Amino acid sequence: MKKVSFIVVAVWLNLLTGCSDQTQSGEPSEMLKTMTGEVFYRERILLPPEAELRITLEDVSRMDVASTVIASYEQTLSGAPPYAFNLTYSESSIEPRMQYGLRAKIMLGDKLIFTSTEQLNPFQTPEEDIVIMLTKVGAREEQRQSK
Repeated sequence: MKKVSFIVVAVWLNLLTGCSDQTQSGEPSEMLKTMTGEVFYRERILLPPEAELRITLEDVSRMDVASTVIASYEQTLSGAPPYAFNLTYSESSIEPRMQYGLRAKIMLGDKLIFTSTEQLNPFQTPEEDIVIMLTKVGAREEQRQSK
């Protein structure tokens, strides 16, 4: 009976220490942060139910090189905009001397429907919620064809 209770206590202590915020080496575990905001577009149209919102936090510091994705968020859309998002990223991935940008797009399968067109630095005013305006892809082409 004493052997069983000893094993139970040992397992409980092992679980308890495994849930702490430190790794085996004594270093703090990775700190996660979340940025919140919303995405919208100006067109008065509803999207098909299979449309997906994709948001990425990217390191855009290096010129002439593809940006590095730090974190991403995906959501199947329903209803009308604005669409709220919560993008979680690792604080250790962010270096103060680098430049970062948020990119948002709405996809319908493999087809790009809306995309963000402005550079948006989410760390410029981190205390504020982020608002991303999307532009319809091919909107200028549609305007030309209608004239």
